[in-house]
Amino acid sequence: MGVTRTENYEQSGKYTFEDLFDLQEIQELQDSVSSALGIGMVITRPDGTPITRESHFCKFCSEVVRKSEKGRENCFHSDSVLGRPNKSGPIIAQCLSAGLYDAGASIMVGNMHIASWLMGQVLPEDQVKTDEENRIRALELGIDPDEYCQEIKKVPRMTKEQFEKIANLVFMLSNQLSEKGMKNHLLKEELEFRNELERQLLHNSMHDPLTNLYNRMYFETKCTELELGNRFPLTVIVGDVNFLKFTNDIFGHSQGDKLLQTISRILLQEAKTEYIICRCGGDEFTILMPGAEIEEANEYCNRIQGQCSKIAESVLPPSIAMGAATRHKDSENLAVVIKQAEERMYLEKHRIRSGNNSLNVIRKALYETSYISRDDCELALELAHKFASYLSMDAFFIKNLEQLLSIQYMGLVAVPQDELKHASCNMDKTWESKYNVTEIEYRLAKMYDHSFPIARSISERHERWDGQGTPNQLRGEQIDPLTRIASIISRYVTLSGKRPHGFEQGKDETLATMKEEAGIIFDPKLFLQFVNFLAKHQ
Repeated sequence: MGVTRTENYEQSGKYTFEDLFDLQEIQELQDSVSSALGIGMVITRPDGTPITRESHFCKFCSEVVRKSEKGRENCFHSDSVLGRPNKSGPIIAQCLSAGLYDAGASIMVGNMHIASWLMGQVLPEDQVKTDEENRIRALELGIDPDEYCQEIKKVPRMTKEQFEKIANLVFMLSNQLSEKGMKNHLLKEELEFRNELERQLLHNSMHDPLTNLYNRMYFETKCTELELGNRFPLTVIVGDVNFLKFTNDIFGHSQGDKLLQTISRILLQEAKTEYIICRCGGDEFTILMPGAEIEEANEYCNRIQGQCSKIAESVLPPSIAMGAATRHKDSENLAVVIKQAEERMYLEKHRIRSGNNSLNVIRKALYETSYISRDDCELALELAHKFASYLSMDAFFIKNLEQLLSIQYMGLVAVPQDELKHASCNMDKTWESKYNVTEIEYRLAKMYDHSFPIARSISERHERWDGQGTPNQLRGEQIDPLTRIASIISRYVTLSGKRPHGFEQGKDETLATMKEEAGIIFDPKLFLQFVNFLAKHQ
């Protein structure tokens, strides 16, 4: 029996033998059994690597046979046979070099083979060779015959029956180790599960589940720690995400969550490792910056805004209003410093929103993509006012018509910037099905008192006179008058507008195209009135 690596077996279990047993105890057990039985023993990994130290190995095997290349090769083969996993009993074989008895007993944890208890180096009593036979065998192995004959006489001898009893005894001991290994395995699994559960509970107690940033409880704990530690300077940034409620109401809470996660990712990306970034409320973030002055905080805030402006997932990029303040001495109350940062944040938030509601912000962003032309929008509003006056509509009707035309492209806020910037004309149908543009415009209209009355008209802007439109296949005068007039004006402006998103048709060509669509897409009577209107006013 040699100690080698087997070539045909690889361990794939979670735990090794050493993970499951006290090696000192196992070594003492092996040494005791080996001494009592008078045979060599070692416990190896499945690949043949020794785990324990050799017990009572005879010099003949380790220092004579294994010195020769042929002897080592024979040992490799024997160990590969003895080290195979086997639950039914010990594997017994005679070595190829001198015919010594060797055996192997598998130590298993479930179906996982974690070790082999190898034993042997015993000469069969009924197979003792003469000196002449031994000398011939030594020459075949490439070993000095005198040394071979001298050392083989020192090898323990026993009958086959005696060795089989010993091998079965060690097999029983191996089974007991297998059972103990399984118990230790289950215990380790339970301990790992409990430790992981404790880690998760500790993590969850300190972190916000949506963004994985620190939560308010951790923030308050850290504030107390930093205040008592008197570390100066200590700068605090308070941030509030812009348009979160708008995003939740218009696009749904999944998009609102995505907005918060995007902001969180940018906050972390631009932060130093010592910054403590917390989500302290729905749209509120607070950053503690130990050792940082206000200038560093301002630079950090500028980087945040710069990264937000680069996000092209929608026309309206993520945005966060931020304010900072610094504590320089222990006489300054940290709560007061946080309040100062919060007040500066609100000033910034007011500046961002001053004079703008969400519609104005979206419209400005769409102008910047160049998909919507400011000139075309102004032309549409001018035509709407004049045409509605030509039709003798009252001021309330005219105001609603202008509101409708102002909102009807706002749903493009859902379209990624790159799609808008590189789009050609006639993309409305594609975007309608992909991004629910009209549904978004309908929700936008319902958000504000001044636009609420035209929400229904917005929802009908893809209906057609022939009843083949969407979403409700309304026909003829079932379609709201506001929508019918707005459709004519929008089509006229689109056909005559500049490329890339208009068709750049002249007035006569535009009206000729629309004439073919009258009675199909447009109200034919209104179209004739529009033609007459243009003839008199342009």
